[in-house]
Amino acid sequence: MKTIILLSLLVNSVIAFSQHRSDLNPALAPFYHGVASGDPTANSVIIWTRVTTSNSTASVTWRVATDTAMMNIVKTGSVLTDAAKDFSVKADVTGLLSDKFYYYEFEYNNKMSLRGRTKTAPLSATANVRFAVVSCSNYAQGYFNAYKAIKDRNDVDAVIHLGDYIYEYGDGQFGGLFNLQPATETLVLSDYRTRYNYYRLDSNLMRLHQQYPFFNVWDDHESADGSYTNGAANHTEGVEGTWVNRKAASIKAYHEWLPTRDMGTAGDIIYRSVRYGSLSELFFLDTRLKERDKQYNVNLPAYLQNQQRKLIGATQLNWFTTSVTNSASQWKIIAQQVMMAPVRLLSVPINMDQWDGYAGERNRLYNVIRGKSNVVVLTGDIHSSWANELPDNYYTPGNFFLPCRNSAGVEFVVTSVTSRSKEYLNGIAQPAIYTANAHIKYAELASRGYGIIDLRADKAQHEWYFVSTVTSPTFTTAFAKAYYVNNNTKCLNQTTVATVAAPSKKGLQAPRLPRRSVVLAAKTIDITTSQNGNKAMLEWTTATEENCNVFEVQRSLNGRDFITIGRVNCANSLGGQQYNFTDNNTAAVNFYRIAQRQPKGAIEYSPVTVVKLKNDYTHYWYPNPTVSDSKLEINAQKNSSGTLRVYDASGRIAFTQNLHIIAGSNNYTIPTATLQKGLYVYSIVLKDEKSTLQGAFIKL
Repeated sequence: MKTIILLSLLVNSVIAFSQHRSDLNPALAPFYHGVASGDPTANSVIIWTRVTTSNSTASVTWRVATDTAMMNIVKTGSVLTDAAKDFSVKADVTGLLSDKFYYYEFEYNNKMSLRGRTKTAPLSATANVRFAVVSCSNYAQGYFNAYKAIKDRNDVDAVIHLGDYIYEYGDGQFGGLFNLQPATETLVLSDYRTRYNYYRLDSNLMRLHQQYPFFNVWDDHESADGSYTNGAANHTEGVEGTWVNRKAASIKAYHEWLPTRDMGTAGDIIYRSVRYGSLSELFFLDTRLKERDKQYNVNLPAYLQNQQRKLIGATQLNWFTTSVTNSASQWKIIAQQVMMAPVRLLSVPINMDQWDGYAGERNRLYNVIRGKSNVVVLTGDIHSSWANELPDNYYTPGNFFLPCRNSAGVEFVVTSVTSRSKEYLNGIAQPAIYTANAHIKYAELASRGYGIIDLRADKAQHEWYFVSTVTSPTFTTAFAKAYYVNNNTKCLNQTTVATVAAPSKKGLQAPRLPRRSVVLAAKTIDITTSQNGNKAMLEWTTATEENCNVFEVQRSLNGRDFITIGRVNCANSLGGQQYNFTDNNTAAVNFYRIAQRQPKGAIEYSPVTVVKLKNDYTHYWYPNPTVSDSKLEINAQKNSSGTLRVYDASGRIAFTQNLHIIAGSNNYTIPTATLQKGLYVYSIVLKDEKSTLQGAFIKL
């Protein structure tokens, strides 16, 4: 039976793959692009939406409440928008309480937007600050599965996007899995607006924006690949217009479509700081458009010795110096775009686009942070994962007996959401990287995913989470690696234990439907699920305008045979109401649906959703697709044993393999090289028979 279920899921994934990612959802009209929030402080936050209208202007009302039903309204106002703003709507909501969840919505012509959830920063002491970290989300190269994985976690304060939120290339120029709008490269304001418009219709990105505030900084692809102050590698002056106009257009569209707080009349200042109580302060830098000198395309010593080359420039460096010096927070988090730690082979830098090409500027920044502990750099850009110490003058790596010496701080580089890297180098390049760069403790060049940075009084820990695929909307997520730096130190330590968020991070998520909306498809119940330990938490909103009688919560272990496990009264309530149910069942995998029994006796079922409850095992199968043998990694909290069974598309067992599992990380080579081409599913039945790990892979 498990084989049939898994094959059914594979068929469904193929069907979903053929569907368009950016279709308009009529239930959201006229707010097709959802809602978003950003740049929260201890008492304010930016909220955003876009209204689609044929009118020349639109006056949009906004409301902020402390509950998802929008009953306890604490702030309200209106915003006038028009074509000059691309009908985007942004409001800076002030006077809020610190470290608190809020819910918000917009209204235009008696139509409601989605409700969004946001959270303000703490004002004083707090036990835990926690962010998701992402970068490099190329629509043409895959599904935004990492965004969905973060949304489903429900355990961070905010999302930090380190740039390359969009890509400027046209169809087939930098990835061909999906076509784009516009189909050509973005050169003028209407092009950039259309590209953001298209991205923001993606359901995974929309839902992530709906549930968390964002901090955004741009990298190069928001304007053009390899950009600097006066040009870009992917810009031909004259043929593609002037760089001055193109850069201005990209900046304007960026602020129209993202929940940013405008700084400077030209919108070209994005460096800023945000305090998260006494525990941490975020410092966002611009290493791209404001002051960067053109990148060298050679790495000769004569070029590298030029100490005057600018990456952030004197004005930004002076601001950073003053801000960091005056910061009273324990952890200083520098969120920026390009790798700060050097990467050299044969003593020569290999990427002049990074801080290596601007060594003098890096030394000037080191002069600021050299005497300060608890400096953590967060970086994106290069579509790979790294953990680095920042080697200062006379740096010495640590060993079993002594910690490192003369490290200016630590750096965590997050991989891309979808953008491809040089996967073929993974497993080949690392020995040379580690040998020539003792300060680099971790380098993974193949996987896509996201990071979690967890800050506490005793340490700052960064964790990498990888998604199994970006070529299908059906995927799994696996904890890959974690490094931390202890308080008042500057050296990295590895751990195999992921952090667990404080309960205060797990607020009630905003519902998936607007209030008083009517879904124009067959289904009228939209259910979302999450977990808390071994409890499954269900939330749904009914959109029907008929009075309902009762909801029946139904559970299945196989996705087919459902039993009723509880009832929720909804007598005399209309659509748009939110309902909740908690299931204490401890099965590893549960399928849920909601049955609505209306007064007339009719029964209507929600779509089936799946909850995989937390257990003692996580696993990762790679590469996927594969052309030779595969690798299986199982991370276990206890000793066990298990049996791997691989099934072909007809449900026959292709082969089995016994697994000896010890507490910690287990790695196995799986003999898939001899398999015929096609789809395969697998299950790992563990010794206690109460835990089963499942998945699928493609053999090419």
